[in-house]
Amino acid sequence: MRIFFLITLFLILPLHAGASPKLEESASPKKLEHVEQAGDKIEALALMKEQQTELLLLKEQFLIVREFNDDFLAIVLWSLSVLLTLTIVLLGFNWFQGSRAIKRELASINTELNSSIEISKQELKYEINGEVEKLEQLLEDKVKRISKQAIEPLKNKIESLEHKILMLEYDSLEADVKNLQENNLLSTAVKSCAELIECAIQIDWDWKLSNAIDLMKGLFDEVDGKGIKEARIDTQDIIEIEAQVKKVPDSHRILRDSLLKRLREFH
Repeated sequence: MRIFFLITLFLILPLHAGASPKLEESASPKKLEHVEQAGDKIEALALMKEQQTELLLLKEQFLIVREFNDDFLAIVLWSLSVLLTLTIVLLGFNWFQGSRAIKRELASINTELNSSIEISKQELKYEINGEVEKLEQLLEDKVKRISKQAIEPLKNKIESLEHKILMLEYDSLEADVKNLQENNLLSTAVKSCAELIECAIQIDWDWKLSNAIDLMKGLFDEVDGKGIKEARIDTQDIIEIEAQVKKVPDSHRILRDSLLKRLREFH
């Protein structure tokens, strides 16, 4: 700017010198001072104008930058809002998926737990039933053992008493058979003798059984001597006598078969 002022000054001075040569000669130091002050003012005005221009440029640049910053900030805020929205959506989706997965996992765990509990209950039930059966068996065995120990003497006494009763019954039947035979009541004697054979089988004494079989054999021999008609026996009685004779053990099989054959003759 200073250079512009000097160039202007150099152009003005020669004009003044050519138009009025006397002016240069008459110029005083005071006028020169006014000229310098005017030049300083012009220079100051030019500098101020330049500064105003620069200020306007800076203001425009500031406005541009501010507008750009506002747009950029808006874009950034929009982007952040989009990211925040996406983040919230993703978090919600993950939470939803996670909750569903947790529910499925809890359902699976619950199913497995119920299954395990049911299996444990069944196993425990089987074990308890097994132990109960063992205890019942032990208790039953113990009761049987105690009962046997307590009942065995009584059982022996009862068996001995039953044997004595059977012996008395045998003796009574034997006496009846002989009495009926003496009175020629042969059919009744045969029926009583069949009862005597059954009683001898219960006594389980061979000599008693042999004696009863011999008595019946003697009755049949006596019937043969007197005739079957005189010793008529009812069919039902014969069936009962045959059933009793068939109980004779195989040790007396020959005599048993002989008696059965003789009985068939009464039909």
